Amino acid sequence: MVKGPKPVLILGGGVAGLTAAQELSRNGIPVILVERERTLGGHAARWACMATDRCLKCSSCLVMDVKRDVLQDPRIRIVTLATLESASRQNGTIQVLVSPIAVAGGDDKTERNGPEGETLAEKAAWEVDALFLATGFEPFPAQTKPMLRYGELKSVLSTVDLDQVLREDRLGSLPVAADREPRVAFLQCIGSRDREAGRDYCSQVCCKTSLRMAARILHEKPEWQLTVFYIDLQVMGKGFRQFYRSLEGRVRFVQGVPSEVLEAENGQAALVYEDPLQGMVRTETFGLVVLAVGMVPGGDAPGLAGLLDLELEKRGFLQRVQGEQDSRLYSFGACCAPTDIQGARRQAMAAVGRYLSLRRSA
Repeated sequence: MVKGPKPVLILGGGVAGLTAAQELSRNGIPVILVERERTLGGHAARWACMATDRCLKCSSCLVMDVKRDVLQDPRIRIVTLATLESASRQNGTIQVLVSPIAVAGGDDKTERNGPEGETLAEKAAWEVDALFLATGFEPFPAQTKPMLRYGELKSVLSTVDLDQVLREDRLGSLPVAADREPRVAFLQCIGSRDREAGRDYCSQVCCKTSLRMAARILHEKPEWQLTVFYIDLQVMGKGFRQFYRSLEGRVRFVQGVPSEVLEAENGQAALVYEDPLQGMVRTETFGLVVLAVGMVPGGDAPGLAGLLDLELEKRGFLQRVQGEQDSRLYSFGACCAPTDIQGARRQAMAAVGRYLSLRRSA
């Protein structure tokens, strides 16, 4: 009896992990996909579609397509609410121990519907051919910047919060909607480009996220007045610069990001900033301030690095590895560096290509 290939274990069911699972399965490799949350898709699966009268290429629908394919693939075993406890290389394979995660009950819709995939009643030991790490990122916690008053003023939201509002079609419920002249400010690079905090890097996605949100808002509320405060706008990419230019005249762009939000009358927020054109300090009041939060390393990155004898790079993300020296270990996506959905997919495909190439040459 001829045995089939050993499975590959993928840790992380976000866009990078889903893409890797899909590509491995297409090449005849069985997969065990382990996700610590109840559902697959990671942050991207919870993002709203930003389409207006046309597609704005936010890729959120693409994530759902990949997720659907993975859920229906019989070659992919999905284990949710679980985490890697140990891994060791033995005789050309990797011995892994995966543990269930105990989660308190709640009334969230996904919790009522149950997890996507099987859950473990006890620890499971598997022998796998390779280990793929795609554990993703965390949004910067805006509450750690107290001067921005996030969590204190109802008029201050993060892009994560606004995304949920858009997803649930609740723009009209925001306090700013009741203003005579609704004014919204986007503050870029919150948690990024911060040398003092050791985050002197661009999170890659914040500018495009804010501009797509601005277009979606103007599509639904054309009377709203939008301002984007920025350090420098990252609008490179096929078609995106043209999209940015289509917003000029409809969105005001101000170079320079206010470092403090003050409480104004009627629950509004006041921003103090230096006008680069006039060379003077201005104060403006907005009914809504949106903090464009960047990406930071996942909270499990140090533990995984220690468990697998990996280095953390200087920003705290996992070191990128591609099966070097027969380690059978691969890491890619936003757990290694900030990237967008398409970037995570490209890196996942490259990792699978590298794995298949090394497998053939072994």
